[in-house]
Amino acid sequence: MTLLFLLAMNLASAPTAQRAHACAIAIVTYRIAATPGTSIRYAGDDYTVGSSGSIEIIADATEASLISAGSVFNLPHNGPTDAFGSVTVSFMPQSEGTLPMIKPRRTSPRAAR
Repeated sequence: MTLLFLLAMNLASAPTAQRAHACAIAIVTYRIAATPGTSIRYAGDDYTVGSSGSIEIIADATEASLISAGSVFNLPHNGPTDAFGSVTVSFMPQSEGTLPMIKPRRTSPRAAR
């Protein structure tokens, strides 16, 4: 009985092996924010943003960009995500409220002395 108790104690106190992560996917989905009706091409499929102004697309590990209005946009493959592994990519037009408050100063060329 004592031997069985000691064996159980040893097994209970043995360090557990860390699980190796089999999947290196950091971003699970892309939430695209764009004006309603915007067409997007991602991983060979075409999507149209609905009236809500956003669409969520499952990430494809082999695809690094999407196409909208004839322009190619690179997508992040890692970085900050929400609790569900989603990242929001905005294609909304820039408004006055989002313009930088401090603009770079223009320098005028000075004459050499």
